[in-house]
Amino acid sequence: MDNIPARFILLGSLVSFMREDVLGASAPLHGRANLEFKISPFDYKDTALFVPEYSAEEKAIVYGLTGGVAKYIEQFDSRISLDENIEKLFFSRNAFFSEEQIKTVITGEKSNPVAYNSIIDAIANGKTKYNEIQSATGMSDISFCLKNLISAEIVERRETPKPYYLISDSMVNFYFQFVAPGASLINSGKGRIYYEKKVKQNLHQFMGSVFERMAKDYILANVGTDKIPCFLTDVVEYQNSVKVGKEIKHVEIDLLGLDGKNYVLAGECKFKSEKFDKEEFDTFMDKLNFLPAANQKVMLFSLSGFTDYVIENSNDFTLVTLEKMY
Repeated sequence: MDNIPARFILLGSLVSFMREDVLGASAPLHGRANLEFKISPFDYKDTALFVPEYSAEEKAIVYGLTGGVAKYIEQFDSRISLDENIEKLFFSRNAFFSEEQIKTVITGEKSNPVAYNSIIDAIANGKTKYNEIQSATGMSDISFCLKNLISAEIVERRETPKPYYLISDSMVNFYFQFVAPGASLINSGKGRIYYEKKVKQNLHQFMGSVFERMAKDYILANVGTDKIPCFLTDVVEYQNSVKVGKEIKHVEIDLLGLDGKNYVLAGECKFKSEKFDKEEFDTFMDKLNFLPAANQKVMLFSLSGFTDYVIENSNDFTLVTLEKMY
């Protein structure tokens, strides 16, 4: 064996374990790897190739439920309806996305899984600021667990004027928002009823942040083409609070395109059955007045298209439907 050239290839799906226990400073392979690279999940367009029979909306939802992770995508069978897939994979007694599966994704071999679950549950239920998460969990210190969840790419810290946390793994987010609360009914064999009554009508709401990520990917993938109205180097989210008279106004822009440090593009995303309408358009236009920039280009993204009012008042705005994104 001494004279036979060999390559040792090590693969792992738990990001934090690979970083810390395999390649970390105190790990046995630290400094010995000739090549390290991360295999990213599929994007929304690649994910769609696995469910070719589905509509654009259904393909997007599959992407939202799986985050583009290959193992998750292959559980979906586009020969049966999306509802049937969701019921089978999330809301049945023998669901693939079970409590044990989620525990493996979140904590791996870490001790105190209850602490990690509590943090995820708090964020999934709208507690996104550090103090809010700490209060919701009842823990005296959440910094260590948060650090590990960020390292595992399950949680993300958004650096806005007022930093906050969100669940970057959309499958985990869906599980804690919609599956975990119905565990008792699911275990009693009533998962289908629970899905129909409590979850199905909220899929569009869940897809809001996923659609923003899809729109960001669409923009970055098409920079330098006529699909994007300007050149940019990055797309971020914008949140800030500004004083208007005696009141504090919260300003949130779904997509903010940057060219270096300059704001060059602003975007809004709507994933709903109704068209992007006048009220939403006017609200967005008002928010632009509070951006520390002028003359930025605008892109609007919509699942269901745009009303005549929006089309007539969009001037040189770029309007993109979900169908066009595919």
